[in-house]
Amino acid sequence: MTCWIAVSDENKWEMIKEKMVWAVAQRHADTISKVELGDLLLVYIHDMDEPAFLGAFEIASELYINRIPLFSGTDEVYPLRVKLKPVTLFTEPVRAAPLAAELTVLKGMEHWQDDPAAQAMRAISEEDYARVMAAATIPVQR
Repeated sequence: MTCWIAVSDENKWEMIKEKMVWAVAQRHADTISKVELGDLLLVYIHDMDEPAFLGAFEIASELYINRIPLFSGTDEVYPLRVKLKPVTLFTEPVRAAPLAAELTVLKGMEHWQDDPAAQAMRAISEEDYARVMAAATIPVQR
């Protein structure tokens, strides 16, 4: 099992929750092709006033291609997709700033607030996943 951070925009969060799908552009094919059933995914919203994690999901399908636009307000189609199963949606955003020094995925990044946005997703350690989950307030089960 691999744990992932999925980096997205605030305006895409509602559609991710509604459709229970994670989607990336073709240029991220190498990364998303490594995702397997049962992997865990934390959604990180980088463009909030304070970047934060908003929920945890399990990968619930194999990678598939769908060229029907998913998100409004963009010309990008994001055809590479996997279905999600919610683990938990956080009742309050888990702000990244207090965790930046603890998460190995963010340590050493001079501009940790912006650098993760350069990739749609990246693998993280199980320890990083556990730190984010431990920082979450009482979750809402879906």
